Parts: sequence; C-alpha cells; structure tokens
Amino acid sequence: MAGAEASIEVLWSERIQSGLDFTYQYSRNLDTDRPLPVHPEKAGRLWTQWTLNSLPLTLRVNGIYQGSQWNNSAATLATDDTVRVDAIATYRALPKLDLYVRGENITNNRTGGFYARYTPGITVFGGIHLAF
Repeated sequence: MAGAEASIEVLWSERIQSGLDFTYQYSRNLDTDRPLPVHPEKAGRLWTQWTLNSLPLTLRVNGIYQGSQWNNSAATLATDDTVRVDAIATYRALPKLDLYVRGENITNNRTGGFYARYTPGITVFGGIHLAF
C-alpha cells in the first residue's frame, strides 16, 4: 500500500482543543493492482476535547469517517462509507492514575466493519490508566 496522512490540531484555550486527521491510502496491491480487503481508501477523524475547571475530568468526542471498503478477499462484498461518534470521559483520580469510561458508536449507526456489514451496536468500556 501507499498513502498519505495529514492532521491539524487547534488549541482554542487552555481547556479546549480540537483536531482533524485524514488518511488516504491507495488500497490496492501494488504488485497485482487488485483491491485489498478491509482497507478503506479514505478515513478521517474530527475530535474535540474539554478539560473541566472544577473537576479533574476530561471529556472527548470523536467523529470518525471511514470510506467504503471490500469486505472479502474476492472483492465482491463492499461496504458503504460510514460515520460514527465515540466519546470518552477520563477522571484523574491520582497524579498517575486515570479512571475512564469510553463509548464507541454512541449514535448506534450501522457500521461497515469486517464481516459485519451494516451492523448497529454501541460498545462501552471502562478501565484504568496507570502511568509509571
């Protein structure tokens, strides 16, 4: 594969920042020129993050775009472009310990994942992040 990526980040204030990432990949086998499965040609992410003043809490929202892709090696099952929204809340419990909850596809859109053509579903994770 070959491709290019670009990103930009904007610091609106000490507590608010946003960004945009975009990836283009020539998603074909460079030797045979056949399409590669599960590699969309275009993908992008638009995000905004807020850190609250009164609590050690950070909120982040991601809008994720994924272009169409082939869902099998024979290039016969194609998916459409998809957009989903993810969100994460992170609480700084201690200087080196964060607790978080993350929701993926919180709008319950039908997404074009590998062998999951247009499957709706929300996923929620919770966890800890410990820095040494």
